[in-house]
Amino acid sequence: MSYNKVCVTKRSMPFWCVANPLSDPFGGAVLQKIDSLETAGIIAWAGKEGLIESTAFHDDDLVPWDPEHPQDDLDSQSDVYKKLHAIKAILDEAGLSVNSAVCSLHGYPQFRDGGLCNPDPAIRREAALKIERTIRIGHFFNARYYLYWVARDGFEVPIVTQWEHVYEWLAEGLNHAYDYIKENNFTNYTAATIEPKPNEPRGQMFLPTAGHAVGFMVSMDKLKFLHFGSQIKAQFDDDFPPLVGPEGLKETVMMFYTLRRIGWKGVVEYDCHMLRAEADTKDQINCRKQFIRNCTEALDIALTMADRIHTPENRAAASQADLACIRQMCGL
Repeated sequence: MSYNKVCVTKRSMPFWCVANPLSDPFGGAVLQKIDSLETAGIIAWAGKEGLIESTAFHDDDLVPWDPEHPQDDLDSQSDVYKKLHAIKAILDEAGLSVNSAVCSLHGYPQFRDGGLCNPDPAIRREAALKIERTIRIGHFFNARYYLYWVARDGFEVPIVTQWEHVYEWLAEGLNHAYDYIKENNFTNYTAATIEPKPNEPRGQMFLPTAGHAVGFMVSMDKLKFLHFGSQIKAQFDDDFPPLVGPEGLKETVMMFYTLRRIGWKGVVEYDCHMLRAEADTKDQINCRKQFIRNCTEALDIALTMADRIHTPENRAAASQADLACIRQMCGL
């Protein structure tokens, strides 16, 4: 399936968005946790409804991780193996592709001081084994991209950070992921990419901002796909649905306008969660379905508005040109 509107070729709704129980740093879950098979069913419904063409996942979204059994995904007798096959059958029946596979190195105690950049080589090795497992799972689902989420790879106290080593460790970890894909001839992967974070969950990350990452990726023609949501600047990772909340409309529309101008085409993958206030505890499936509909509508609005904008011939007055752009965008 494909979408192909303006610069967007597909829409991807990840498992982590649909299954999120809507907790935040200041409040517990609003919805009950649902099993990954049930999440797959909701995502498959969205595909059949024509709302999405693709999905994505963290390894932990699908199956639990046991560091004592790092290759359970290859054991046909394991519960992990059986669940992965059951999920794939649901997605395949709906005709959905998988856009990206992400390894979670976030919540586990052993990774509290980093995964790929942990100062302990044994922990770095454990992180590498978990990444290998995620890469294999992504291969099983025919994922197009492997995504590195920085998670805890950062610092809170710079004076104790081993600056002479951290970027070397990071390069080693990412090179290992690349080498593992090549060595195993996992030809489903067309590229790997990075999700920058300034301060998630707190402190400072070694890859701090989207601006740094995007500028580098675009200059190297390596911007493969976009994560799409709405953020409030200088706040924690609040992950509003696209266009929803107090800010972000003009920036979002101009982003798609710019991508269209430079000739970029690619996948937009939602990375957001429904509003806690909209969590219907009495109808937990349908409120998630409505969330997917809302994300789809928001993308359609943004692309429609971006397609209205045309670069003015006379660029002498920047403010005048900007206001003209806003009139075009809003259909005034």
